[in-house]
This record gives sequence, structure tokens and C-alpha cells, in this order.
Amino acid sequence: MRILSVDTTTFSCSVGVLENGLLKAEATSEKKQTHSRHLMKMVDRVMRMAEMKLFELDAFAVVTGPGSFTGIRIGMGTIQGFATALSKPVVGVSSLEALARQVLPTSHLICPLMDARKGEVYMALYRYENENLYQVMADRVASLESVLDRMVDGCLFIGSGVGIYEELIRKRLGGLARFADQHLNKLRAETVCRIAMHKIQTGDMDSETPLTPRYIRKSDAEIAVRTHEHSQSSSMGNY
Repeated sequence: MRILSVDTTTFSCSVGVLENGLLKAEATSEKKQTHSRHLMKMVDRVMRMAEMKLFELDAFAVVTGPGSFTGIRIGMGTIQGFATALSKPVVGVSSLEALARQVLPTSHLICPLMDARKGEVYMALYRYENENLYQVMADRVASLESVLDRMVDGCLFIGSGVGIYEELIRKRLGGLARFADQHLNKLRAETVCRIAMHKIQTGDMDSETPLTPRYIRKSDAEIAVRTHEHSQSSSMGNY
């Protein structure tokens, strides 16, 4: 089975190809420009490194969020376009699940953490049982403090949000806090490929076509519209 995966949910962009469980090629880049400026070049480079053509792939995978709204749309639009044009299946993968799976089995809780700005984070909680990873708290956007205050077990943190919130985590949790090796905080396309391969093999595929993005939080534009509509409604009620 040959799978191409893409992650564009953060400043980091990763593209990779897996063949029969072996990583054939992978490229990861972190640039300030929008991912639309370099994603197609990265796909082309990875396919040449793997010595494959797009039509030779069996499936595609893409990280559907949570993360940057613009990044999610760029990655999903690109991969959905490939899959539709070539009539190949496409698998959606959660960014938080993928980060959690970059951690080796541990007795600690695992908390994938991504900065959501506005003083909030995208996060979830996972735990290994008999080397199988289970989600114990659903994906959410929240203030980190509101979750840390309820933690009573040791927890390992991983993801792009660690660099921003490590000091706060250490202050609140003390010796209960653990942190993944720094190089694991960037989501890798290889991880996304492996999750997608498992989903295909077990039949755990998304039933929705096209895939639905995991935004979790409404965009600033949607919030502004709702606020404006509420303001107008309140004003009309005064007459």
C-alpha cells in the first residue's frame, strides 16, 4: 500500500510517502509564507525522492485539524483534489491524535498541545493501555489553566504549544509534568501516513466525502458576524 500524507495545520508543513509500512520519502519545512506557496513543490520533491507518480498511490491522507484555519483549508483542498482526480480514497487524521501517537507507550497521560491564540490551546488527553492508545478527553479549545487545575496524574506534553506554555505547566504541575523530546513537537507526515494506513486496514474510514475540517472553534469572521447580528437584534428590540 502506498500513501501520500500532508500536514499544513501549523507553521510547519510536512509531506511524506509510505510504502508497505516503510517510509520512502519525507520533507518538513517551516516558513513564514502561506503553505500554498510551497506545498505543491514539496509534494513534487517527495514523489521524486520516492521515485513514484501520483497515479501509483493507493490512498491519500491529510490532517484535518484542529490548527490554522487557512492551513487546514490548503492541505485539505490539495489532497481532496488529488483523491478526486485519481479516484483514490482519502483519510482524514486529527492533528492531536497524530501528535499523541508520536509518543512511545508510557504510563503517563499524554496531552497534545497546540497554540490556538487568544490565550487558548487546542488539546486532548490520551492514555496507553497494553500498548494501545485511547483518547480519554475529546479534542477541545480551552484555556490551559482550566485543564491543568484538574490534573492529578503525571502527564506528558507534546506539540507546538509546549514552547509557549512550558513555564506555566511546570509552575502548575511541578513534578507531575513531563515533556516529549523537542524534535517530536513538530507533527510528521510519516505519523499521519501510519494512522491512515491503520484506518484503511481496519475499515475505520471517514464516511463523509469530502472530508469535514476539525476547526473546533469558529473563525474570527463567523464570530464577528454573529456579534453583529446579535447587536442588531438587541437594538431592534428597543423599539
